Amino acid sequence: MAKASKDPRLSKIALERVLKLNPDNLDACLDLGQMYYSDKDDDKRAKELLTKYVEKGQDPTKLESAKAMIIMIGRRTK
Repeated sequence: MAKASKDPRLSKIALERVLKLNPDNLDACLDLGQMYYSDKDDDKRAKELLTKYVEKGQDPTKLESAKAMIIMIGRRTK
């Protein structure tokens, strides 16, 4: 059995592919948005994905988390 890769780039590529195949996959939007937010490598994409989750997501805890990340992106890009 192969070990799971710990390379976040591979995870991002996989999640981007999931979104390409299913743009309405909100869990993938949130997960990928969180990854971009954490890595600080693409705030524009992170905000886009997190905003999509906020607009359509249902889980109150995840919604609050996404909203908080969007606020922090705004603060660090000023």
